[in-house]
Amino acid sequence: MRLPQGGHKGRPYGAAREQVEMQIANHKSQIANAKIKNLFQLKRGLVILVGVLVAASLTRADGSNKPTIESIGDQVMCLCGCVATLNHCPHRDCATVAEIRPVIEKEIAEGKDETAILQDLAIRFGVQVLAAPPARGFSLTVWILPGLGLFLGLTFVVVIVRRWRRPTPVAAGVPAKPLDAQVLAALEEEMKASGLGTRD
Repeated sequence: MRLPQGGHKGRPYGAAREQVEMQIANHKSQIANAKIKNLFQLKRGLVILVGVLVAASLTRADGSNKPTIESIGDQVMCLCGCVATLNHCPHRDCATVAEIRPVIEKEIAEGKDETAILQDLAIRFGVQVLAAPPARGFSLTVWILPGLGLFLGLTFVVVIVRRWRRPTPVAAGVPAKPLDAQVLAALEEEMKASGLGTRD
């Protein structure tokens, strides 16, 4: 902030200028201190968040989440033709549920984890028994194609919209069509009759 030199009401501008500059410097230091304080609070919050996430992942990885019939039944498809998971098969006495549930119970009793049980079921009943196909081999395309299709579709839409918004270029060297003399004369008469002016 620039203040003019000189005096006002017996008080020189120099003293007022110093006072204003001091207030500005104090204000700037208060802002800087507040920014530093906010930065430290943000860092502290991030450290706490990371700590909570690490603790949560460690407690989950300690083996306390033992597989259950329900957790595996939601990841396995019923093969009776109902297109539902094992836990949600609408048929009352489904032969597939009666066949697969004892296998799951036996493998849970043997102490296997979810991944091992799902692999054993896929070996025994085929990959179609899994509700989500494995992300490898040909089944990887099931995971890639939706994202790829979305990306290509959005790209196509952006290109089309840009072409619509772009003005059409006038071909260089091609003269514009001359106006018909009769139409031009009729237009001038209309303008004269309506009082809009004449062409000079």
